[in-house]
Amino acid sequence: MKLLPLLDKKVVQNFLEVSASKSGAEFLASKEWAEILNSEGEKVETLGVYSDDNKLVAVLNLITNHLNYYYSPRGPVFASDLSSENKKIIWQFISDDLKNKKAIFWRVEPVENPLVISKKTHNLQPQETLMLNLELTEAELLLSFHQKTRYNIKLAEKKGVSIREGINLEDFEKFWTLMGETGERDAFKIHNKKHYQTLATANSSFIKLFLAEAGGKVVAAGLFSFYGDKVTYLHGASSYSSRQLMAPYLLQWTLIKMAKNKNYKYYDFYGIDEQKWPGVTRFKLGFGGYRITYAGTHDIVLNDLKYNLYNLLRRVKRFL
Repeated sequence: MKLLPLLDKKVVQNFLEVSASKSGAEFLASKEWAEILNSEGEKVETLGVYSDDNKLVAVLNLITNHLNYYYSPRGPVFASDLSSENKKIIWQFISDDLKNKKAIFWRVEPVENPLVISKKTHNLQPQETLMLNLELTEAELLLSFHQKTRYNIKLAEKKGVSIREGINLEDFEKFWTLMGETGERDAFKIHNKKHYQTLATANSSFIKLFLAEAGGKVVAAGLFSFYGDKVTYLHGASSYSSRQLMAPYLLQWTLIKMAKNKNYKYYDFYGIDEQKWPGVTRFKLGFGGYRITYAGTHDIVLNDLKYNLYNLLRRVKRFL
């Protein structure tokens, strides 16, 4: 078995599409995502595990932390035809490789629980998401929406809300202004401005910015990933003073229709949690779909002593 860098984006994308079940190709495991993180100063490699007969059996992005631990967002992703026993062998193989590199632990977010001893930790990515099957017709999709969601889409259209793709820095600044307002209003932590700007500008075929306008003013906006067979709603923001326009509903419906027309198979709302984000979750659930629950974030401990020291220092830091 070999763990090798993957250089061909198409090889990675094809693997992630074929390996997906009802959740679509995972953009967080893509080379495109690794490139964005690298451009922000992180150290990320897209790696593939090859079997002894040279078959690609797993893909992961491996982020190296300066404290000498590793993180694989939404990974690793395994070939769909692997048995549990073969997956367990791969888990152990990668863990042993990282242990040989003197790593403290490997933080993972697989679809299923790791088949090696691990510790559940705080989730970095949402553990549950909402998916739409875009192989349904538009009429079937609309019918699956909550009645109020359908009403609000029509209301936004009636009030003259229009949707367009963001094309320049001025459009990004409008998104950023709304993002600050939304984060403060809904009491959730947002990333720094540079991160959102990198997402909006680094690769326009991978991540796109869309704006909802009414009366010459941007009233809602969102960043969306277009990858493999799936479109993912990453970040959204809206104006509270223009809430009566129901622009976020039309923004989502426009992107859902666009994804379907471009032959994507899945639309991912990216994260739901009734306890942490009740309002946002209620909004997303109005679009019907089905839930996908991941295993959550786990630490595979490779050095017990240093791992315990790492956690102790984290707890101390929280009190300082």
